Amino acid sequence: MPLTETQTPTARIGGPDQVLTDDEIALLVREQLDGRSVCLLIPDGTRSCPLPLLLTAVHGALGGSSRGPADLLDRSSPGRLGATWPPWDPRGMPSYRITLGVGALRAGTEPQSVLPAAAAAARELTTVEAWDVAVVRGEPRITVRFTADDDEGAMHVGRHTNAVVETLADLHSSQLTRRWGARWYPLR
Repeated sequence: MPLTETQTPTARIGGPDQVLTDDEIALLVREQLDGRSVCLLIPDGTRSCPLPLLLTAVHGALGGSSRGPADLLDRSSPGRLGATWPPWDPRGMPSYRITLGVGALRAGTEPQSVLPAAAAAARELTTVEAWDVAVVRGEPRITVRFTADDDEGAMHVGRHTNAVVETLADLHSSQLTRRWGARWYPLR
């Protein structure tokens, strides 16, 4: 069906076989929001997205303030649809990651099951933004990135994720970090 005069094409980058960088996402948001009114829909609990990254990019693209009346529609609370929320504070939704150095697998554990189990463990308690496995200096490392209300909540998620992964494999290391701007800092 052809576009009408009032319709604009949807911008699309990435795909199911590609993980976008933070910079690629921020650039897309800046390009698409420039000079526009914005209505932001937050997905319900059945979906996952890097919400702090997206909200930070949207907030930055709008110059740090709304360009007029804006509604934040929370699909998980239908009674609140259309409610206007206070201005968003990007410091209010911190992003954390747990990085686990994985050693020998327990008997009967399939290697490909460890990363999904780690992500699922964190997802039991919070929203998981991303997960990945890498080999660093010959050691497999699992990283699960998630949101939490505060450092104490993030430590709870980290302990739970550690406990689940320890049932599947030996852990050589575990580090919980919090994102401030573009950098990650260890929690103490």
